[in-house]
Amino acid sequence: MTSCDGTDPTIVAQTGCSIPISALKAAPFTMPWGHSIYVKISATNIVGESLYTVEGNGATILTQPDPPITLANNAAITDAENIGLTWDDPVENGGTAIIDYTVTYDQGTGTYIEL
Repeated sequence: MTSCDGTDPTIVAQTGCSIPISALKAAPFTMPWGHSIYVKISATNIVGESLYTVEGNGATILTQPDPPITLANNAAITDAENIGLTWDDPVENGGTAIIDYTVTYDQGTGTYIEL
């Protein structure tokens, strides 16, 4: 299921649907990462439409973060025994705080190894 068009018999039969995040992030909604979504549902039969449900639990729009930016050597702490690295947080954090970074390196083989 990729939309919530109630005229779709599959949605009616399965009593469920999914809303593409891309639709929520686009106009007219333009919801940012980390925004909570709350919904209400009504049912319609030949007689008419029901009242709406109570508000459902909010779902939060989350995704993986963008990669960090401005990776650079930190000459102030690079010496014969240490390589200093600095970077800035990603442009988009995916809707939740960054909690870890993983550093990998390659000695020219094309294979990166986690430090």
